Amino acid sequence: MGDGTIAEQLQWLARGPSMTIMQYQGYEINGYTFYTRAQDEKSTNQNSGVRIDAIGNDGNKDSYFGVIEEIWELEYGPLMIPLFRCQWVNRAGGGITID
Repeated sequence: MGDGTIAEQLQWLARGPSMTIMQYQGYEINGYTFYTRAQDEKSTNQNSGVRIDAIGNDGNKDSYFGVIEEIWELEYGPLMIPLFRCQWVNRAGGGITID
């Protein structure tokens, strides 16, 4: 970016997260609200489903579908980083994994 913003963000990330780790049942990112599976079970608004397209080391593209189990927010100084713990299903086979 030429203004030092990237270097400053990398410095915060290199220090590691502070001791403040918040856990949420719902989280808004760029106008989209995501919920955990537990929140979906008690709400009429449901949005715990996620999908990711990944390219493996062999160059093959695969789609994964899953459900958000937990939502955490890590604080790196002024940076707030959301993490979703998900249960994933590889629709090409391979079963269920939690990551």
